[in-house]
Amino acid sequence: MWNITFTFFWRYDHEKWITILLQAIEELSLEPKSFSKMEFNFFWKWSYIEKIKALSKKFPNIKEHGRKDRNHIIDFLKNKTDYTIMPSVFLETFWKTFLESCEIGVPVIWLKKGWSASFIHENLDINAENNEKIKERLITIIKKILSNDWSYNRKIYHQRSLNKAKNFSQQVRIDNFYSFFPEYNLWKSKILLISDYNSNLGWIEKYLQDTQKILIHQWINTKIFWRPLPTGRYTKFLKWLYLCLSWLNIVYFVQLYMILLKEKASHLWFHSTLRVIGRFPIYFLSKKQKILVTYHDLWYFHPFPSLVEQESQIPSEFSLKSFLSEAKNKSLLIKGLVILKFFSLKLIKNQLLRKADYHIVPSDFMVKFLEKQRKVPKEKIIVFPHCSIQ
Repeated sequence: MWNITFTFFWRYDHEKWITILLQAIEELSLEPKSFSKMEFNFFWKWSYIEKIKALSKKFPNIKEHGRKDRNHIIDFLKNKTDYTIMPSVFLETFWKTFLESCEIGVPVIWLKKGWSASFIHENLDINAENNEKIKERLITIIKKILSNDWSYNRKIYHQRSLNKAKNFSQQVRIDNFYSFFPEYNLWKSKILLISDYNSNLGWIEKYLQDTQKILIHQWINTKIFWRPLPTGRYTKFLKWLYLCLSWLNIVYFVQLYMILLKEKASHLWFHSTLRVIGRFPIYFLSKKQKILVTYHDLWYFHPFPSLVEQESQIPSEFSLKSFLSEAKNKSLLIKGLVILKFFSLKLIKNQLLRKADYHIVPSDFMVKFLEKQRKVPKEKIIVFPHCSIQ
């Protein structure tokens, strides 16, 4: 039986920096006696699955479980996990799996920045100046946990995780909803949640489904409007094509207009709008409906949000020059795509400034991006934290 069990449950992808964790495990394995007292569990799949499977064949205390449903993972966290490891170095605006771990009292080892800054205890913070230092910091933390260092007592972090997660409960979200929008007669409202794609993989799409469930449970008439996610051989090409052409997407407006005539929605809540929707559906909307927009991630503020590791990387000025500068790519094709994205964003930005009643962000640190880069008045900005469905 292993003394300490660690679990990673997200994409086996460089974007989530699983490489840092795998390198740390390989170094820890060089000390067989202590390494034999640790267990590492992996849930999900993606590009590094073969590497993880190879390690699991080499070491009995490394286990690759594949992709499991949410209930299975939650049960595993409750009964068989001491710590969750999330080594992503990117500036995350919210991470649902992180919150789910905290909700059941499983402490998370991660970087103390962005959305997670208030959650992570300094002893479990792996933030450092570069990836090599992050890996070293992770190894040090794991060794201290194994050594029973009193300052790394799991009970302390267990209770801290539970207490922090209470601020993101479903009931708190419901209470916030009514307090944020007191002038709306929500009981008589019809809310239309609007996004680009319907997908079981994307966080925004899952968030919309959860939000619909919560609002319907409160007897608030709520529906979702989105289009099917492209599938098949040319999926990636089609997604890029839709992104580049979104600024003149009249078809989506016509579809949305027909839905509005049918549903007579009183509130339009936009979520992802860059990938397909574009500016036209917003441009042609009247002021009959209350319009809200949520900025779930950094797509609206940076050409490549998955490259953002620090807040300082977000341009303070919304200009083509700053966007091209942050892209840090000499390819003419990439530069062309960045230019298209910039002008699509510019058109959407102008319409949202004119039409949106509220601009919503899930994290406090994003407020300044709206104020400085997007010139959104402070009184129209709402910090509306996400939550899990449970």
